Amino acid sequence: MNKITNQDRVYVARNLVHYRKIKGWTQEQLAFEAHTTNKCISDLELAKRNVKLDTISKVAKALDVQLSDLTKIN
Repeated sequence: MNKITNQDRVYVARNLVHYRKIKGWTQEQLAFEAHTTNKCISDLELAKRNVKLDTISKVAKALDVQLSDLTKIN
């Protein structure tokens, strides 16, 4: 099984910020829509934490993007 690397977290972070800004949302608004905490969103955007696939899926759904959009390499 492959480990999640820091670079993987950076890709998710960049994509998350990109799509959140397209929506014009604050981290707090995204946290509310994704049914998670502002701290979780902040940590994701700073690539500080590994997160469950379920959480990334909820964030993608809140942003109205595919899960693959958040995990793609730019």
